[in-house]
Formats: sequence, structure tokens, C-alpha cells
Amino acid sequence: MDQPAFRLQSAITGHTKSPSDSAFHLTTSMRKIELPRISERIRGFTLPTDGLMHVFDYDEVFCVDLGRASVEVLTDNPYAFDAEHPESLGVSDNPPLLLTNRISVAYSFDPVADSQPVQVLVDGQRYDISFRTLSGDWFVATLTADERYLIIAEPYMLEVYAFEAGTAAATADTVNS
Repeated sequence: MDQPAFRLQSAITGHTKSPSDSAFHLTTSMRKIELPRISERIRGFTLPTDGLMHVFDYDEVFCVDLGRASVEVLTDNPYAFDAEHPESLGVSDNPPLLLTNRISVAYSFDPVADSQPVQVLVDGQRYDISFRTLSGDWFVATLTADERYLIIAEPYMLEVYAFEAGTAAATADTVNS
């Protein structure tokens, strides 16, 4: 007998199936968004809202459109922008979001390492990312609360991964809806 806390709703059939039921498979893929290089000395970034996020360095503020994978330089003062966005991540001491309902992220920042291993667990599927680091100043990997993105950054590089939920798939032995 299934416990309600461990039941999932099938988007295709509208029937509730247990994750242990072989006729039900929920898939989520993780896709890297190929962004142009943004800055040589990133100080921080904001979490995306409506597919837009901001990145700031010591000289400029950038608006990153994740849907179009484009970057626009803004005229904002980066210090004023940082002060107006105390929730930003990067050189700040703000904690990243490492756990949501379906996704968890684990890493341990080693400032002298050439890369940082990041483990992502999505709906029971594990992804291992090796993120190259050029600076030991700071490093952060964070999820977004809406479970749409994983952002990994350090002063010289920023990568964004989109989580794309696949449709719940029924196997051939599921006949009726």
C-alpha cells in the first residue's frame, strides 16, 4: 500500500502511480544554457525572475536573458546595484539554495582546486558536474526556488543549467487511463 507522501501524479493519464510502479516513469533532464562570456571578474548575481538574471562585476551590470541565451550591458552602477540587491550571491555571505522538493545539490568548495565537483540529484537521477575554477576567492552553486535552474559561478565563470521536466511516461503494460 502506497503512502500518500510518496505518490506522484501522472501528467499523461491523470492517475496517481507509485514511483515503485514499473508502469510510471518521471523524467527530468538537465540542459546547460550556452551563454556568452559575461565578465572577467564577477562579484555577484541575482537569481532569475521570468527568465532574466543580473550579473555584476566591479565596473558593469549585465542582464542575462536565459530564454535567448543573451547578455546585455546595463548602465546601472554596480555598487548601487549590489546595495539594492542584498539577496545576491557571489562575494556575499548569502547562503545558496541547495535543497528543494525534488532537487538537491552538494559540493564542498576547495579554494586551491582547479575544479569543483558538484553533485545534483533530480528525481532520483544523479548528475555530476566538474566546474572549472580559476579563482579561489569564492564559489557558489545554487538552485532556484521554482526548480527551473541551477547556477554555478565563480569570479571568472558562470554556468546556468535548466531543468526540463519530461512528461510522465507510461510503459506498454499501462493500458487504461
